[in-house]
Amino acid sequence: MGEKNRKENAMTLQNAMTEFKQHMLAQSRSQKSISSYERELHRLQKFLQEDIPVEKILANQLDNFLNSDLCQVSCNGGKRKSGSIANTIAALNSFFRWLVNTGSITQNPANSIRMIKGRILPVYLSTEEVKSLLKVMKETRGWQAERDFTAFSVILHTGVRLSELMGIDIADIDLVGNKIQLKRTKGGQPAVKHINSKLKKILHNFFSQRLAVESNCPALFLSQWNRRLSDRQYAMRLEMWAGKAGVAKNVTPHVLRHTFATNLYARTKNLLAVQKALGHQYITTTQIYTHIPDEELQEALETL
Repeated sequence: MGEKNRKENAMTLQNAMTEFKQHMLAQSRSQKSISSYERELHRLQKFLQEDIPVEKILANQLDNFLNSDLCQVSCNGGKRKSGSIANTIAALNSFFRWLVNTGSITQNPANSIRMIKGRILPVYLSTEEVKSLLKVMKETRGWQAERDFTAFSVILHTGVRLSELMGIDIADIDLVGNKIQLKRTKGGQPAVKHINSKLKKILHNFFSQRLAVESNCPALFLSQWNRRLSDRQYAMRLEMWAGKAGVAKNVTPHVLRHTFATNLYARTKNLLAVQKALGHQYITTTQIYTHIPDEELQEALETL
């Protein structure tokens, strides 16, 4: 009965935010600080998309929130300054520390937040998480599973963005020259990605299934209606596979891109190579991968 009452009385995020504001007022915090913390916690609430009990908020959800556009992009569409993101982190730390102190939660999910000089470390998949996703896709029969496995592999081996991936046509694949031509790039300029031997074999095996589909659409990856698979459709499929594989992280196409970059830096320790592979305009954007501990880089290397 006690456990049932505890669940029924669990504090929701919205209620916790209201009580936290009252706590800050009682502590004579400035109105500017209170407004700032409220604003940052509303970002988290919007990201979670529901008023869940605070005890169910997990560390990986906070990591994903800090790497999301809701945290990284300002209202005018530009990138938020590191100082602004530091304010977000300060609000999270203060809020969840207060929840622990009041007994509303027993574990502080904000303890795992890592920040280096105002930069959030990227979320990427571990060796076991990659293996789990590959396994569940390969063990599932059907052309959709094979398609998703191939698309998954293209990102892991080339680091392409989701929009670039979904823009690939059959004619863009050159298995003889070991190249993929990208037309839908972020900068609008055509680009070429190298195909390594592992990816070449995967694409070769997928081609027979793709060419057997009767469709006038030139896209490499088709939906069940034989139209080009959309960015959103593939993102949702990836989330579904992560659930089946038991991966706790919010697995997005961008997490796969981070995984590729982490693996590449682990093998080469060449930041310029990673910059070129990712298509970053500035090396400072790529420097985030140099902050990942060596033991984590070694683990990431095993996924290649």
